[in-house]
Amino acid sequence: MAVSCQDNDAAPNEPDATDVVNFNAELVNILELTTANNGTLDDILDNASCLSVDLPVTVLVNETSITINSLEDLQEIEDLFDEYETDDDTLEFMYPITIMLNDYTVITIENEEELEAWVDECENAFEVIDCIDFVYPISFSVFDTNSQIIDTVTIESDWELYELLQGLQISNDAQVLASLNYPISMVMANGNVVEVSSNDALLEAIENAASSCNDDSCLEVDVDSYLTNCYWEVESYNGSDDFGSLKVYFEENGSLSIEDGDTTVAIAGSWQTSTSDQGVIVTLSELTAFSDDLEGNWLVVACSDEQLELEQVIGDTQTTIVLEQECEEGEDCSLEEVQEYLQECALMPNLNSLPPSSTLFLFSDNNQLETDGDNSYSGTWELYMEEGNIFLNISFSEMDTYNGVWQLMGCEEDALLFAIGDSQLSLTQDCESESAFECYYDAEISICDEEPFDGIASFDLNTVYENCVTDEVEVDFYETVSDAEMQLNQLISPYTNLSNPQIIYARVTLAGTDTFEIFEVELKVEDCNDCANPGIMTNDLIIYMPFSNEAINLMDGSEADGETFNFVEDRNGNPSCAVAFSGEDYFSIAVTEQNQLIQGDSFSVSLWFKMQNTEMSNYEQLFQKGATPYEGFQLAVYDGNTPVVSDTTDGYGLWDMDWNASTDLWYDITNWHHLVLTVDAQNTVRLYRDGVMRSVDENSDFNIDESPLENYISGQWFIGHLDDLRVYKRTLSPNEVGELFTLEADCFTCL
Repeated sequence: MAVSCQDNDAAPNEPDATDVVNFNAELVNILELTTANNGTLDDILDNASCLSVDLPVTVLVNETSITINSLEDLQEIEDLFDEYETDDDTLEFMYPITIMLNDYTVITIENEEELEAWVDECENAFEVIDCIDFVYPISFSVFDTNSQIIDTVTIESDWELYELLQGLQISNDAQVLASLNYPISMVMANGNVVEVSSNDALLEAIENAASSCNDDSCLEVDVDSYLTNCYWEVESYNGSDDFGSLKVYFEENGSLSIEDGDTTVAIAGSWQTSTSDQGVIVTLSELTAFSDDLEGNWLVVACSDEQLELEQVIGDTQTTIVLEQECEEGEDCSLEEVQEYLQECALMPNLNSLPPSSTLFLFSDNNQLETDGDNSYSGTWELYMEEGNIFLNISFSEMDTYNGVWQLMGCEEDALLFAIGDSQLSLTQDCESESAFECYYDAEISICDEEPFDGIASFDLNTVYENCVTDEVEVDFYETVSDAEMQLNQLISPYTNLSNPQIIYARVTLAGTDTFEIFEVELKVEDCNDCANPGIMTNDLIIYMPFSNEAINLMDGSEADGETFNFVEDRNGNPSCAVAFSGEDYFSIAVTEQNQLIQGDSFSVSLWFKMQNTEMSNYEQLFQKGATPYEGFQLAVYDGNTPVVSDTTDGYGLWDMDWNASTDLWYDITNWHHLVLTVDAQNTVRLYRDGVMRSVDENSDFNIDESPLENYISGQWFIGHLDDLRVYKRTLSPNEVGELFTLEADCFTCL
């Protein structure tokens, strides 16, 4: 606060009572409301209007860490919230943080409970007037009735003015009298500047502003959400309906289109929002028509999810537009969701509410449309979005009843609803009826080569899908995808491979139609005569599973028990040398006298894993002793996909805290990571990741059960890839852990 003192030889005159601010309690109160700290600007952060969070601040938004340095950065939070429509949005502060109340009191907050307590206090807080601002600097003449001295106080900000007002005695008997030096200027929410020359005029200006904008104010994120939710009609333009035929579509990518009843081509353009001292600004630009009338910066002066009032002032000309929201009834799903629904299962059509026939529609990837029922028909389909609406174009060659461009009218839980004029078409999934392609998949065939090994062998292609042969399809094999698509150079069985391994392609065609799907078939020749495994670090190894197109423990030749095994590429690019889990599958290994582990044993578990799941709260088990989470021990990932060792016997937990502190790793679905658990004779537990010890617990209470139990389990609830599982009945040294980390991916089938 800048204060300049003026010394007068003559006794100064006491200010006129009508100019003294602190003679008027109503004026002082409304000035305090106008200059109080505005806590509404960051409500997306704290959901509290009576306080603001001091910036910069670091927050965890849907498990993503970001730093907010300014109010403009709040858009990053909104973008993360909008990234997925079906998730539950979360925001967590990295405490401690600092908050500022409406009266500029600064408080340090140590945890969420303290913040919630202050947020609850907002119910009793006063409402700030945030739609009118002083144009600083302004000045006060301050007269001390005792000393007869006049000071001039210069004010540069809302905070300085608020502090001055707080220090004044509100009474006709006040010793210190403060009067504003008029005229002063104030900026309204619509950008207009008003000039006042008296206390009465100032009070009236603030009261008018408060009554006109407090009820309709909104944030930039609100405006963005409203604009992109549905299309908008121009209800009035400067009070007229000259643009009443316009429909404006605001797209999330910043483009817009305007449909005019008098034109056949949509008008294109761009839009964006920003926040100024006056409020939210909507900028329209690059319009291919109506640029003189509609382009430019428009201040949002009234805002709701159903109506927006925009105002533009250029020189002495003020223009007002009122937009009203119009939403298509029933349409509540995205283009991607509709496409997924169409292709997930066969669909039963129901036209104009008549009983559905036995015909089923099959929507294929190549835009082919077939029927599956008593009669077979073929055609094409196309799904697209235009001006915010989703359309399905159906074209059958012999079923004209269903042909046409159908507009999506609703997405119900069990059906999609379309319409053309008065005709209505519903498509209901029939997932019980098995598709003709259901049995086919990307296959692998491995056979042994005779001496001398050259990697070349003869394959009987008729055995690839021998369990899927039906009269509904025709299966042919080709060396290239293009040959399969064009049906050229069909392979004859038996077929001799050209390389090892080699990919050929199976074309599965719906009989009597042009509808087909293509699947990969890997031909692999193995040397079954000699084992090339060098046997590195096999001492005291009790479980050894390289997952080379098989789930076999090479230590005893036993096969793991699982419903299905999906073998994928390992970390060195070897095909079918790692195993993938979907979150619903797992396998078990029987406990034997040779591989059992009980409390007191020294042991080590080594494995490689690659996450494919970004749901941070999922508990996903990599390896476990015991068939349930209530026995034995577990090596798992949880809370940001963080590796953790636990025993459910005593509730033990040892975490990889380096991983937990690095949010980049939480979302890592690209890289493989090496994980090793060791337990020694003193029950010291160590957890290594990528060759480095991340956590240690000496002489721990870690309990793996006195009983050997019946099974080891791998992959329960896990979504990702697993490779090179090794279990030792001894404690690996740090050097041995490092050696395992540097080994190339193991793709052996023997030892």
